[in-house]
Order: sequence, then structure tokens, then C-alpha cells
Amino acid sequence: MSECRVGIIAEGTTDVSVIKGIVKTIFPDKVFVFNSISPTPEEIETQQKDEGFGWGGVYRVCRRLKDKLELAEAISGEFDCVIIHIDADVAYKKYSDIGESNPSKDDLPCVKVNDTVESLCSSLESVLLNWLDNDYSKIVTCIPYICTETWVGCWMYCQQWSDIEECTDEQTIYELLYRLGMPKKEKDNRLMNIPGHISLPVR
Repeated sequence: MSECRVGIIAEGTTDVSVIKGIVKTIFPDKVFVFNSISPTPEEIETQQKDEGFGWGGVYRVCRRLKDKLELAEAISGEFDCVIIHIDADVAYKKYSDIGESNPSKDDLPCVKVNDTVESLCSSLESVLLNWLDNDYSKIVTCIPYICTETWVGCWMYCQQWSDIEECTDEQTIYELLYRLGMPKKEKDNRLMNIPGHISLPVR
């Protein structure tokens, strides 16, 4: 069976872990080789990253993606696809929040009154694609609403999560995870030890 090579660019460590779990669960018959383009394994280990973590880091990596991809593919081989992740709460942000005074395009915030989950994520996807320094045919966007922790909760606590929906606010998500014994600082360690099973959310 041939391997599918997947590059990942994400806000942080947990997001990389969740993306891997989702991909392997959706395509159980395929063999995947994952390469964390950003953050790299070294950046994850040291918790130091030139571009910074969070959506600001994703923005800066996308602005010089050509160089990043050339370096990563020189080491690991050509990718079949590159998954780029940002949380949907970025739709409410401003570039000044990440210290960018001269963004490539001043298109944030991009949320509109009465936006649905689908329309907000679609608008944010367009923003993300505008960040890229070139046209790439192998980009797959990953935009959880409103944060990856919503998916994490569905994965780990299916029964307790039955009343949570995609439109549930982020603070409620964090508070429930904390009550279920999963403080934010520990969530990635627990994810690493969970078998490859995910119940894909969310209503």
C-alpha cells in the first residue's frame, strides 16, 4: 500500500495531534506519513518558535510558505497535501492583535451579523487562502468552530458532550474540559495517549 504524505501547519501542538487523529479515522485504509511543517517537532519540544504560536504564527508561515515547503519537502519528500489549521475565532480578530501593522490584506475581522457557522468559516477560509504567498493546489483548510477543543471534547467525552454544539462559546468549552479533568495545560499529553478513535462532531 502506498503512503500518503501529509504536511501540517497549525496553531499549536494539540491541533497537530487532533488533525492526525481525524485524518487517520476518516481514511482508515490509507497509510499516512505526517510531517509537522509548523510547529516543527523541535519547536514543539522547546516551545520556541520564530513566527510564534497561535494564528499569528500560521499567518507568518503562510506568508513565506514557498520557503517552508521547499525545506520540508527536501527533507521528507513531496507532500500529497498540506493541511493548514486556524480556529474559527480568528474571524473576530484584528491583525493588530498579532502585531501586524501592515498585513498582506486588511480583511479581518471577517464576521458578519447573523453569520452561520458555515458562512463564517467560509469567509475565514478565504482570508486564510489570501495569506498564501503563491497558488497551491494541494492545500486543505482545517477550521474548527470555534476552537479545536470542541472536537477534542467530542473525541474524549462523547456522552458528556451531548449538549455541546459547534456554536457553543469557547469559554464554556474550556470550563467543561476543566470539570472533566482536562486542564488546558494537560490536554495535549492526554491526547497523545488516546487510541486512534474520534467521534466526529458536532451538530
